[in-house]
Amino acid sequence: RRPRRCDAATQLEVEKMANAGLRSIISNQSKQLEEVEQARIRDKEEMNKKYANLEAKLELLLGTN
Repeated sequence: RRPRRCDAATQLEVEKMANAGLRSIISNQSKQLEEVEQARIRDKEEMNKKYANLEAKLELLLGTN
């Protein structure tokens, strides 16, 4: 059996690798979340433009200002 110091060092390396993997996952998910948020903002802006255009056409049709 190996000394406890080697076991502890091995365990520390395993934990470091696991932490690096988790950090990578978090980073990727943060990027995906940012992309989704940007898409949501773009969609909302597009919807607002379409709504304003539709409202202007409706006002023109109804002859109201």
